Amino acid sequence: MNKKFIKKLIGRAGLRTYHHLKSHSSAMYYNYPARGMKVIGITGTNGKTTTANIVASIFEAAGYKVALLTTIQFRINGKESINSMKMTAPSASDMNKFILKAKDAGCNILIVEATSHALDQHRFAGINFDTGVLTNITHDHLDYHLTFANYVQSKRQLFARGLRLSVLNIDDKSGKLFLTEPAEMHLIYSLKSHPKSVSLLKVTKGSEYNILDIFNPLTNRINKLQTKLFGDFNYQNILAAYSVALGFNIEMKHIYDGIKSIEFIPGRMESVELGQNFKVIIDYAHTPDALEKMYKAINDIYKSSRMISVLGACGDRDKTKRPILGSIAGKNADYIIVTNEDPYTEEPQQIIDSVASGIELGNNNHKIDSTYWKIFDRREAIAKAFSLAKEGDVVTITGKGAETTMLWGNEPRPWSDKQVVKEELENIRH
Repeated sequence: MNKKFIKKLIGRAGLRTYHHLKSHSSAMYYNYPARGMKVIGITGTNGKTTTANIVASIFEAAGYKVALLTTIQFRINGKESINSMKMTAPSASDMNKFILKAKDAGCNILIVEATSHALDQHRFAGINFDTGVLTNITHDHLDYHLTFANYVQSKRQLFARGLRLSVLNIDDKSGKLFLTEPAEMHLIYSLKSHPKSVSLLKVTKGSEYNILDIFNPLTNRINKLQTKLFGDFNYQNILAAYSVALGFNIEMKHIYDGIKSIEFIPGRMESVELGQNFKVIIDYAHTPDALEKMYKAINDIYKSSRMISVLGACGDRDKTKRPILGSIAGKNADYIIVTNEDPYTEEPQQIIDSVASGIELGNNNHKIDSTYWKIFDRREAIAKAFSLAKEGDVVTITGKGAETTMLWGNEPRPWSDKQVVKEELENIRH
């Protein structure tokens, strides 16, 4: 039955009941496959995928058999496939089918991204979470939740269940709200020094690895960890994963090895090198907060470099953030190309125009066809960025990350930013 018809027929509250019953029925059909597994749910606007991958890497280093379900991948005991569903949390039926497969493979740890949509629609009904992690809550999905308060409340549902372990970003404005939710153990983490939190005390930047000095409040000791990831937002993700590991009493050597082994997360600050004399970085940043943090991280590393930014916005989603994305690009990038992303059922050019409308806000000194362009075709937009790039520049391509399709209406068309970047870089070489 058509979802839009169901929603219109029974209303929002009825739709939640419908999903709740459907999810319980699915869990029952597969004989509640999550029972006997430690389920770790990671929620937040940004950072879920990176945090989930770091957590998985730590548990795998410690010898656990891990199942991982994220925006970009499905992994069962080391065997991985791409998530091409354009959904972070799949339907209850697909989710329980995946969990049963993981259980049959002997997995004892299940790590899932718990999105606000999935929580609001009770897609996890019948799955008992051991651990909940909050990365952050910023502007997103207001087309669905209508208000920021509703958005926050949807994420609190994960923690209202009464968890064994609750891991919270206390730097986030909403973090303290979640401390009121019941848990046997609360662990908070922060980029600032805080006597009761897992705290990042110092970052020493090296040629290959950054060294993080992290305060462990459970032992009152400082642990040194190595990582190839950079940027405050990635350090927060590492702190979150480190906190989960502490809550499971994982030995420090396994935490160290698990974090150090992560070279990059596909489509998350992923650098593409084909011998060109400028940097190319692909990132999934599609919210104002994520985009701003990505620009800051890159500017901190490549201080004297010009930045050329390729970006767009998704159709059939929160329209209010589109000019905000443009404004943030306008403040941070020297040259900007606004292009098509995932239009869904909207007119792509209208989305492009909406993003571009924010570029000249705030006296950013940008002028159309001089320092910013509106180019409909995403491949042409990437090629334009490369044509502008000079030695030492940084080209950022945001919004799609590791995705392998572009949605036009209900039709997924093959698309990979990374593949197109490689092809266009090859064109430059020849």
